[in-house]
Amino acid sequence: MKAVRLLLIVLLLASCSGTGPGQDQLQADVLTLHPGCQLLSSSAGEGDSDNVYIWLTYTCGPSGQVHRTETLYQQVGDEWVLNREASLR
Repeated sequence: MKAVRLLLIVLLLASCSGTGPGQDQLQADVLTLHPGCQLLSSSAGEGDSDNVYIWLTYTCGPSGQVHRTETLYQQVGDEWVLNREASLR
Protein backbone atom coordinates (compact mmCIF):
# COMPACT_ATOMS: atom_id res chain seq x y z
CA MET A 1 0.00 0.00 0.00
CA LYS A 2 2.86 2.40 0.81
CA ALA A 3 4.38 1.74 -2.61
CA VAL A 4 1.09 2.61 -4.33
CA ARG A 5 0.78 5.81 -2.31
CA LEU A 6 4.36 6.79 -3.13
CA LEU A 7 3.77 6.10 -6.82
CA LEU A 8 0.61 8.25 -6.81
CA ILE A 9 2.47 11.12 -5.14
CA VAL A 10 5.30 10.92 -7.67
CA LEU A 11 2.83 10.92 -10.57
CA LEU A 12 0.94 13.87 -9.09
CA LEU A 13 4.12 15.91 -8.66
CA ALA A 14 5.26 15.08 -12.18
CA SER A 15 1.94 16.15 -13.68
CA CYS A 16 1.99 19.45 -11.77
CA SER A 17 5.40 20.53 -12.98
CA GLY A 18 4.74 22.82 -15.91
CA THR A 19 6.34 21.73 -19.16
CA GLY A 20 7.05 24.31 -21.78
CA PRO A 21 7.12 28.08 -22.04
CA GLY A 22 4.51 30.37 -20.52
CA GLN A 23 1.90 32.39 -22.41
CA ASP A 24 3.91 35.63 -22.17
CA GLN A 25 6.87 34.00 -23.87
CA LEU A 26 4.63 32.45 -26.55
CA GLN A 27 3.11 35.87 -27.35
CA ALA A 28 6.57 37.44 -27.57
CA ASP A 29 7.74 34.68 -29.90
CA VAL A 30 4.67 35.09 -32.13
CA LEU A 31 5.56 38.77 -32.44
CA THR A 32 9.16 37.84 -33.28
CA LEU A 33 8.16 35.30 -35.94
CA HIS A 34 5.16 37.27 -37.25
CA PRO A 35 5.37 41.01 -36.39
CA GLY A 36 2.01 42.62 -35.72
CA CYS A 37 0.23 39.35 -34.93
CA GLN A 38 -1.65 38.41 -31.76
CA LEU A 39 -1.59 34.99 -30.08
CA LEU A 40 -5.10 33.54 -29.74
CA SER A 41 -4.31 30.15 -28.22
CA SER A 42 -1.67 27.48 -27.83
CA SER A 43 -1.68 23.75 -27.31
CA ALA A 44 1.17 21.39 -26.54
CA GLY A 45 1.73 18.38 -28.75
CA GLU A 46 4.43 15.77 -28.56
CA GLY A 47 7.44 16.29 -26.37
CA ASP A 48 9.73 15.03 -23.68
CA SER A 49 11.51 16.59 -20.72
CA ASP A 50 13.72 18.80 -22.94
CA ASN A 51 11.60 19.35 -26.08
CA VAL A 52 7.98 20.29 -26.67
CA TYR A 53 6.08 20.98 -29.87
CA ILE A 54 3.48 23.70 -29.42
CA TRP A 55 0.74 24.66 -31.86
CA LEU A 56 0.27 28.43 -31.93
CA THR A 57 -2.97 29.92 -33.23
CA TYR A 58 -2.70 33.62 -34.01
CA THR A 59 -4.32 36.39 -36.02
CA CYS A 60 -2.66 39.08 -38.11
CA GLY A 61 -3.69 42.46 -39.42
CA PRO A 62 -7.09 44.05 -39.86
CA SER A 63 -8.47 41.12 -41.88
CA GLY A 64 -8.41 38.97 -38.75
CA GLN A 65 -7.28 35.94 -40.74
CA VAL A 66 -6.39 33.09 -38.37
CA HIS A 67 -3.14 31.16 -38.81
CA ARG A 68 -1.83 28.04 -37.07
CA THR A 69 1.77 26.88 -36.91
CA GLU A 70 3.74 24.26 -35.03
CA THR A 71 6.79 25.45 -33.10
CA LEU A 72 9.55 23.57 -31.30
CA TYR A 73 10.75 24.70 -27.89
CA GLN A 74 13.82 23.23 -26.24
CA GLN A 75 14.84 23.51 -22.61
CA VAL A 76 18.23 25.13 -22.09
CA GLY A 77 19.04 25.21 -18.40
CA ASP A 78 15.97 26.67 -16.67
CA GLU A 79 14.63 28.37 -19.81
CA TRP A 80 12.55 27.28 -22.78
CA VAL A 81 14.01 28.51 -26.07
CA LEU A 82 12.24 28.69 -29.42
CA ASN A 83 14.06 26.62 -32.04
CA ARG A 84 13.54 29.04 -34.93
CA GLU A 85 15.01 26.77 -37.59
CA ALA A 86 12.51 23.99 -36.82
CA SER A 87 9.65 26.49 -36.34
CA LEU A 88 9.98 28.32 -39.67
CA ARG A 89 9.48 25.26 -41.88
